Amino acid sequence: MTKQKPLLFPSVPNAPAYLRRMPTKAEVPAGLVVVHNSVRGTPRLGSHGFRAWLARPAAGYVRCDCKWAAHLAVHYRVEQGDRTATARAW
Repeated sequence: MTKQKPLLFPSVPNAPAYLRRMPTKAEVPAGLVVVHNSVRGTPRLGSHGFRAWLARPAAGYVRCDCKWAAHLAVHYRVEQGDRTATARAW
């Protein structure tokens, strides 16, 4: 059996907790949502600048209909042009 990677990278104060891997529905805590930046989604997190994290729902996040996280009921992306949305992740 293969050991699964931890879900999050170690956190840095006042920074979003970036995901290391795609979470399952059960791994997304109540009150938080999965958000990714405005870079086009890739299967591998971190590739070509693509980042995702867990956050409380906030202005500047828009519901995303890309197929990157199709197994989640809903996920969000940073609204184009909103450079402060990542800072609001926590």
